[in-house]
Amino acid sequence: MLALSLAILGKPRCLMLDEPSIGLAPNLVERTVPAGSEVCKSHAMTAVVVEQNVAAAMKIADQVVIMNNGRIVFDGGPEEAARRTSGTFLNGVLAGRGNEIARPWLCGLA
Repeated sequence: MLALSLAILGKPRCLMLDEPSIGLAPNLVERTVPAGSEVCKSHAMTAVVVEQNVAAAMKIADQVVIMNNGRIVFDGGPEEAARRTSGTFLNGVLAGRGNEIARPWLCGLA
């Protein structure tokens, strides 16, 4: 949180966050991820979030980009991601079951 606070002091237009929930207890993730989203919105910042905790990231994302082997296989909203990936291997990724092949890049845009 200190690093995030220091980054915001520079008043960036875009904030890139790599695995912001890593190492946090589940109850802290539930509070921290939405709080970070609100901070970005209140400062009119775009946040690009790369996160393996897909469930947490999907709650704040306005845009979802999923890459597989270096190629974009999905680009759209979180609701569309859930709907269009149902019954595919991406469904497991979006459900938070992880997949070594598909790494979700989830973008929350303020």
